[in-house]
Amino acid sequence: MDVGAHGNVTIFKVINKEFHMKNRLNEDFIGQKLIVPQVTIINGKIIYRNVEFPF
Repeated sequence: MDVGAHGNVTIFKVINKEFHMKNRLNEDFIGQKLIVPQVTIINGKIIYRNVEFPF
């Protein structure tokens, strides 16, 4: 990639937190980590930004 070229990137935050979920068979699972998107940039433009992301 050259300087000034547009790029695509997504930044995630991993949160250590127990949470409950079910699959399509209605089976219960307990997760330990949440992967939360913070910002998505496509062609050099911010497409999504989490309100907590300091940008």
